[in-house]
Amino acid sequence: MKPDSRFLRQDKDFWAHVRIISQSVGYTDKKTKQVHIPTLAAAKAGLEKIGMSIARIFDPQTEQLTSFGEALFAYFQYRASALNTSVEPHLMTLEQARTTFAELRSRLHPTCPLPMNKQKGDKKDVAFFTGIINMLIEANAAGFPVDYDPQALTSVTSPAKTPLRTLARRVDGAFPRVIDPIAVWEIKEYYYTTTFGSRVADGSMKHCWMAWNWKNCARLPVLISNTISWWMTTSLGGIVGARTCAVSWICSIWDMWTKCSSAQKLSNGFRLLWQSG
Repeated sequence: MKPDSRFLRQDKDFWAHVRIISQSVGYTDKKTKQVHIPTLAAAKAGLEKIGMSIARIFDPQTEQLTSFGEALFAYFQYRASALNTSVEPHLMTLEQARTTFAELRSRLHPTCPLPMNKQKGDKKDVAFFTGIINMLIEANAAGFPVDYDPQALTSVTSPAKTPLRTLARRVDGAFPRVIDPIAVWEIKEYYYTTTFGSRVADGSMKHCWMAWNWKNCARLPVLISNTISWWMTTSLGGIVGARTCAVSWICSIWDMWTKCSSAQKLSNGFRLLWQSG
């Protein structure tokens, strides 16, 4: 998926409104359990409750939305539509990931790393989504080297080979290497996770910080994000409040992705399989 060009050049004020209104009115529609689309009335009430004004959004003289307000509510519509119709249906459950992993392993006969997850006891298993990504990358890399587990920070250099951008944390993968990569990727995989909130929050913030670091960089990375935890399904049915927490964080990632336009593609679950097929 690629960001909507209408929202790639918005200023910081725009994203400040997106975040504070989203927080004020809520990210999730309580009836549908889908990403919420704020109304003008709800945005007004939410901002006034915390002592803020809708002056940039609404013109009281014309009783119409300003051009800024029109763009803002168009973004809310776009974000909800994209996440509700293009993202959520393509997130894989644990069993779907397990089945897909087994099918690809049988068909591709990979030599790439297929790491285990970090769980213990009965929950210790293959990191299915990471394995799926590694196998698909190997199958399409045409023999070029791939760093499936970088042990160093990623840097992009200037023509004089001086550091131009260096990420603060290691990425989950780089092609072909971490120095001057063509692509880097982040994998969000939380199957079996029970400490839901902090894990997803940490992963989301890492993703957002990484996107900000790469803003305006000549070589743009590909970030792949997916986790069943973003939307509460049967495998996470026992986690109270998981859906509400998850939707807020996936909205935050979507906002940062659009704002920075650093990630050329945002892929998830089965969509990743379709793109590779």
